[in-house]
Order: sequence, then structure tokens, then C-alpha cells
Amino acid sequence: MSYIPIVKSSLRIENSGSVTWGFAVEESMQRRLGLPLNDVVEQIPSQKIFYYKFRAPLLPLGQETVRDSHPVFQKLHALQLRSKDYYYRTTLMPADWQRDVDYQYGYYAVPLTEE
Repeated sequence: MSYIPIVKSSLRIENSGSVTWGFAVEESMQRRLGLPLNDVVEQIPSQKIFYYKFRAPLLPLGQETVRDSHPVFQKLHALQLRSKDYYYRTTLMPADWQRDVDYQYGYYAVPLTEE
């Protein structure tokens, strides 16, 4: 937990609805700071992604897996891009945690197929 200022809270969400929560950090930062690794670390290979920043109300976790109605997937469809079977949502911070506003900021990283 002492690395919280450096790592970001992130979810890996699969099309099946399976969700895995963890921390995300760039490999260069992990190496530079000597952050400890273990056997549950997933290294994400370099690949083409669709990067979508958002400011949105907090949603129930299961609601995100409804791909057709979620704005990030509506935009992918409009751009005629195809995604792989999973994506990442990284939450950066609530909009105004001091005033109890239920908004969050973050981004989606959606790996794209090579088709």
C-alpha cells in the first residue's frame, strides 16, 4: 500500500463478465523504483489499444460488462474498430471526494484486434 501514489487502481474486465482487480504501473517505473513483483503479476505486451478517457458517475461493477450500451464500445463501433475479449479500466480519482460527489475520472485501455 505504500506505493499507492505511484500505482493506479485498475480492473481487467473480460467479455464473459469476469473481473480482476489490481494495480497498474508502467514497467519503466517499476524497474526504476524497484517495486516488488510476484507470480500474480501480469505483463501486458505492447499492442494497439483504444485509449478512452472518461469522467462518469460511479456504475455498479456488473453494468460495465454490457458492452453494447457502454460509451467506450459505442465509440469503438462508430470507428469500426474491433476489440479483443478483454479490456482495462483504470480509475484515477473521484471527481470531488471531499464533497461526496459520486463521479470518477479514469481511462479505458481496450486492446484492438489486428484485423
